[in-house]
Amino acid sequence: MENLQSAVEKVARNKSPHKPDGQRCRRYAEQKEQRLPALQEELQSGE
Repeated sequence: MENLQSAVEKVARNKSPHKPDGQRCRRYAEQKEQRLPALQEELQSGE
């Protein structure tokens, strides 16, 4: 889980605040506590 958290934070930091993609990345990072457990489960199950 640490690797996923680190990756989300790194991507969110490197996106420009003026691009829509940067906004989505930051929003995802802000919600990582809710989103990452489900993502980790999907990755482990191969879905």
